[in-house]
Amino acid sequence: MSVCIAAICYEDDQPRIVLCRDWKGEIAGVGSTETIAKEHAISKDWIALLADNISRSQELCVRYQYHLKTQPFTEQNLGTEVRKVFHEYKKALADSYLKSTYGISFDHLITNGRDSIGEKFTTQCLEDISRLTVNSQLILAGFIEGSRPLVGAEYREREAMICTVSEMNEGDPVTVDEEFSAIGSGHTIARAMLCLREQEIQCSLMQTIYAVYEAKLMTLKVPGVGEAMSIEVFYPDGTMKALSDNGFDRCFALFRRFGPKLWRSTDEKSQKRAMKWFDIDDSYLEDFSDDLESAVGRAKQIEEGQTK
Repeated sequence: MSVCIAAICYEDDQPRIVLCRDWKGEIAGVGSTETIAKEHAISKDWIALLADNISRSQELCVRYQYHLKTQPFTEQNLGTEVRKVFHEYKKALADSYLKSTYGISFDHLITNGRDSIGEKFTTQCLEDISRLTVNSQLILAGFIEGSRPLVGAEYREREAMICTVSEMNEGDPVTVDEEFSAIGSGHTIARAMLCLREQEIQCSLMQTIYAVYEAKLMTLKVPGVGEAMSIEVFYPDGTMKALSDNGFDRCFALFRRFGPKLWRSTDEKSQKRAMKWFDIDDSYLEDFSDDLESAVGRAKQIEEGQTK
């Protein structure tokens, strides 16, 4: 299913959105490939990252593309308008399913179903379409007109926003994310790494690029995530800049310096040297006691160690 990541940051007090995606996807009847483009421009100000069923995701993107021509996204309406398009698309899928399977429309089922085809058959149809899923995941990332700030806050002409569309979100498929988002089969690990790095909008552009790069690397063991990756920076004027070879080299150097380390190695000497750090000592374990005071003390010790 792949992984896509977006994170907001600031450079020279102006918003930037860092985008990352792999290229792996499935071609029906053929197999997997590392040539699937998972980015779709839906307007000058908004771009979408795609995961799950790419064909359906692209269809949904086209609907957002047309929607934005008449109804721009704002800070106040973003979630509402994104939900509206999503639900219209899901209704269209339900309508297509009913027409293909039973020869009746969704509107007919809802308004006249019980009178024309009976209570039992109507209930069966409703149960069928209740199990339908869009099978699409999107990150919508873009810029809106700056809103009036609170007293003492600085006014910016453009503000960055991220909205996630995924039925994996329990209850509501649409969430407005303040700082970052991830979708695809690797989204859990990617989000965990960004949380670990305390990624937030106050982070610098290079810090954010590295955090996204690292998060993507950590998802490589997840089934469905491709090795190849692209990283771009989206600017408020619609400009998009791709991370260069020098940029990737810098990220790799940062990863070697700050990234998680493996203790397993194919080199036997290195493996033995690393394993010495994991020798167990009898003093490391003690008789069990449900001692809350000791547990709290250890937690404080860990917290103090992290702040040093």
